[in-house]
Amino acid sequence: MRKNPGQLANEVQSLISTSLVSEISSTLGPAKLVSSPAAAGRNGWLVTGDITRINEGSRILRMAIGLGAGGTKVETRVRVTNLPSSNQPFLSFNTTGGSGAEPGAATNPIPFSSAPTALLAMKNGITDDANRTGRMINAAIADYQVQRGWLAPEKVKKPKTGAPGSR
Repeated sequence: MRKNPGQLANEVQSLISTSLVSEISSTLGPAKLVSSPAAAGRNGWLVTGDITRINEGSRILRMAIGLGAGGTKVETRVRVTNLPSSNQPFLSFNTTGGSGAEPGAATNPIPFSSAPTALLAMKNGITDDANRTGRMINAAIADYQVQRGWLAPEKVKKPKTGAPGSR
C-alpha cells in the first residue's frame, strides 16, 4: 500500500530531481534544484523534462517470482537548454528503466536462498528506478560534454543507449 495514494508522479519527480542534482554535483559541477526556469540564474544549463511513464509494479510479484513479474518502469523525456535563453534545447533524449530482471524467491536457482532473495527484492522498486534515471540523465549530459572535448572520457560513465555494443 502506498503511504500517499495518488501522489506517485510527484514522489517520482522529487526522487529523480534529488538524484539528478546529486549526480551532476558529484561528477560534472555544481547543480541546484529550482522551482522555475526564472529561479535558475543567468548562466548555466537548465535540465527539464517529463515523466512519460510510471509503473510501480507489484512488490509481492517481484519478491515471489521476479524475472519481470511485478517489475517497475520509469520513462522520461529530457531537455537541456542554455541559460539565460531557455527556449530551444540543445540536447534532448529519452530514458527508460525498470526493475524485474532478478529472480524472486520461487525462481532463484541457488538452494536455500528463497528468504534472502525475497527480502532483497522487497527493497527494489521506484526509488531504485528514480536513482537509475538520475544516473542515466547525468551520463547523457556527460557524454555530450565528452563528445565536444570539454570533459575527459575517463572521468564519466558512458550512457546506456540500447544500441548494440553499448554498455
